[in-house]
Amino acid sequence: MKTMIVTLLLLFTCTLVFAEDVPSAPVPVPARPARTENDHPFFDFKNSMAIGAFSVSLAGDSLSTQRLLDYPGYRERNPIARPFVGSRAGMAVYSGGSLGIMMGGMYLAHKTHHHKLERIIPFAMAGWEGFATAWNYHYLPQARANAAAASLAKTR
Repeated sequence: MKTMIVTLLLLFTCTLVFAEDVPSAPVPVPARPARTENDHPFFDFKNSMAIGAFSVSLAGDSLSTQRLLDYPGYRERNPIARPFVGSRAGMAVYSGGSLGIMMGGMYLAHKTHHHKLERIIPFAMAGWEGFATAWNYHYLPQARANAAAASLAKTR
């Protein structure tokens, strides 16, 4: 039994001697890596259009929400935005924060090489804000009619 243990120890140490890593030859690194198709500057044309589309639709939603809130019986449906929309300054803070968070998320996606996400999300959010703008302007004539009917009922 002793002989077998000694033999195994010798074989184990011999295999460790032959298992040395030999450093490989250095590989020349190019001075500047070549740009790939997905590698682009952050403020290129597509991202600028995405930021612009989101900004315009966000401004439209803010304006339509403020117009609709001028009439009684209407309130903001977004629970996160509700504390901010009581004043125009609060709405500006909320809109600026939303734009900053969107651009920060785009930049994070850009830096982590999620370029499709960087392009898709702002256009999807611009579409959502555009839908909210259209929804608010759809209810604006109804709000005006309700306010006119309420003022007419008070005069009688």
